[in-house]
Amino acid sequence: MRETHANQTWPVNWASAARLAISPATLPSDARLAPHRMLDRLAALAHAADGGATGGADAFREAVRDLTAAVPLPTRDPGPSGPAQADPYRRGLPTLIDHAGLNALNVAAARLAGRDGTSLVLGLTLAALAAEAGLQSAGYLADRALLGGGGGIATRSGAGTAAKCVKLLDNLMEFEEYNFPLPVPDGPVIWTTGIEAVEVTDPCGAGATLVIHGHGFGTAAPPGVGVVAARWDHEDLAVRYGAVQVISWSDTAVTVKLGADSVSGSVAFANVAWIRAYDDAVKDRNKRVAQKMHQAGCPGYAPSAHTQIWGLWSETPPAGAANTYAAGVPHLEAELIPFGPQEMWSGDQLHLTTSQAFTLRWQTVNADTVTLRATGGATSMLAAAGQPTPATVGTDGYLPLTASSRPTVAGITLEASNAGCGTVQATLTMMITGPPLRSPALTVLQSLPGGNVDVIPFSGGELLNPGSGPSIPLVGQKRTVVRVEWWTAIRQLPIGESMTAEAELEVTGPLGVGQSSIVLRPSKTTGELQAPTKLQLTSKRPFASIAEFDQWVTAGGRPETFNFVLPPDLCVGDVALEVTLRAWNSAGRVWTSTASTVVKFHARRRIRIRYRPHDVPGQPAPTNAVCEEVLRAAAAMLPIPDPQLFRIPGEANTAGGQLIEDLRALRGGTETPQWREEIWLVIGPAGVGGYAPGQWTGATDATALTTAHEIGHLFSQNHLRLCNLANSPGEDDPALFPDSGKVRVVGWDAYGDQDVRDATDIMMRSYCPEPTWPSPERWRRVFKNLGPS
Repeated sequence: MRETHANQTWPVNWASAARLAISPATLPSDARLAPHRMLDRLAALAHAADGGATGGADAFREAVRDLTAAVPLPTRDPGPSGPAQADPYRRGLPTLIDHAGLNALNVAAARLAGRDGTSLVLGLTLAALAAEAGLQSAGYLADRALLGGGGGIATRSGAGTAAKCVKLLDNLMEFEEYNFPLPVPDGPVIWTTGIEAVEVTDPCGAGATLVIHGHGFGTAAPPGVGVVAARWDHEDLAVRYGAVQVISWSDTAVTVKLGADSVSGSVAFANVAWIRAYDDAVKDRNKRVAQKMHQAGCPGYAPSAHTQIWGLWSETPPAGAANTYAAGVPHLEAELIPFGPQEMWSGDQLHLTTSQAFTLRWQTVNADTVTLRATGGATSMLAAAGQPTPATVGTDGYLPLTASSRPTVAGITLEASNAGCGTVQATLTMMITGPPLRSPALTVLQSLPGGNVDVIPFSGGELLNPGSGPSIPLVGQKRTVVRVEWWTAIRQLPIGESMTAEAELEVTGPLGVGQSSIVLRPSKTTGELQAPTKLQLTSKRPFASIAEFDQWVTAGGRPETFNFVLPPDLCVGDVALEVTLRAWNSAGRVWTSTASTVVKFHARRRIRIRYRPHDVPGQPAPTNAVCEEVLRAAAAMLPIPDPQLFRIPGEANTAGGQLIEDLRALRGGTETPQWREEIWLVIGPAGVGGYAPGQWTGATDATALTTAHEIGHLFSQNHLRLCNLANSPGEDDPALFPDSGKVRVVGWDAYGDQDVRDATDIMMRSYCPEPTWPSPERWRRVFKNLGPS
């Protein structure tokens, strides 16, 4: 039995086509890529032969003979000699040739077709490299390789190394065949003379024995003569014929032990001494060649690989009624073969992308019937291919399938049975995921999303570009939040499955911290002031498209984001932000993605805020700590650099009822230009409201929204004629305000660590239902009112 997904490699990496300026649409038809396609076809035949496909080895050899006779191929040694222009593949340029895959094909070609096979692989490789050299000028490709960084793509220097390994193996095989010829038998190797019948005892057990009946066998086995029978090769997953243990020998009956790995087949007498000598010679050959290939740096030839270039003896005896027997449990090999590179989700679970084509292949030995069953999403996939389940299918076969269009977990089970020895089962599972929908999405927030608005000096004032819209100009020297939405940047998993992720943010620019870049980790909450600890998040649900994700968010969905807090000192001038996301599944397989953006922080006039707490009858004054917490949160909502906070000495005279006047008197009584550099506030208990008549002095309560609202008044911002003020003629006309005062974008409450949706402009605080929040237009107006530093 085999439960497997073949670990196949391929000599051509078609995913690299775009890096060679080759259109993917031309891959099936471009005449210049014919050698590449033929290498892949030979690899497919080799995979089928190694997988035990009926006639697979013969089909490979026939293809080698046909191509060798029909196609003229180059045979030039791709060594280091010769002018550079004659060897364009040795210049470190991109190539479609995959070194490891080409080497695997070459080993298979040697084993299946000898030197004819390796010579053909060498010729096709040289033809492929020459074709690539003609696709574009060498200078263009070199520049493209430099600009592209070369990541994830082979280079022609690597392909040249692979071609040299191909040539070296061809030379070593020629040397071995000339200097170490394999032994030649002086007579038949196997024969069935005298066999009249066979019978098997305990055919399903480990002690299975077989008796050969007949005459003329002799009273004892002749020297070097034994019996060969079929057995199941658990390493190669194929039926092999070899010598079995002889228990007794007479002129009319020979008894042998078949063993636990016996399978049905035919039995014969054999020159086992010659077979042993042949196998020993083959092993010595393989060892010598593998050592030299390993010393030359060719991959796949380490001692642990046990590379087989020449195969051990295995010949099927002629089968007839007299020497054929039935024994052994069924053996089942089944695999899922994806179209394109294979990727495992876990050790035994294949990973497919939604709508990806793949093939189910199975092969049995000793099976009378095979039953096909499906679980999860596999039922609909099989039904789409016209295959009902459960169903009885052929003992050998393949079925082209297409993965489901939505993420799912799917399983296919094959059960092979025979009448004598029972049933075996192979279960193949698939994790089908959707592709990432985009790179990690960065949103830069100072209570609202921004970063792409520029400030242009104009006629003694400033213009914003664009002049209106949902984005805001970012303020320099202001604590800023970068939110990274990552659920759409990872594989989209079936419902109930999840991935875990970590992220880090590299910040580069004139940071004011004594270095040009710094790496930040995400915060657990954006309100925390201490250094964040390591944070891991878990994905929750899949999406078919960005549109579906956006609809989900609009309907109230809240994805868990990585939130980075940029201290004020990092928010200066043009700043580059690059996030690196690492996500892994439950089996520990890791995917990495990055995204970057550049934002501009604009210098604004720095102001200071001085405050004095006050009480009201029945309620004590808020503490200094509460006041400063409120002021920090209020300042975060407004386009002002993070202000310095100072406690005004003395206590408020609440009984006198002149709290604002008292502050003005304390400032000197008469407003001067210097007053605009500081805002003075008295702060009462939460819920008492506020009043800010001007002259940079006002009253508020211990709530951030009320405080931001009153500071807005100090920057000449008015209410709108909405809600409870709909009939107030002194307020601003909402028809002249974008979106009539509605906040159409999603804001972020940095100190509350939450988003703010469906809000009304903050200047309607206490006059319209909550939530209220700064609108982009309000931010822009205060931003210009504040002015540059």
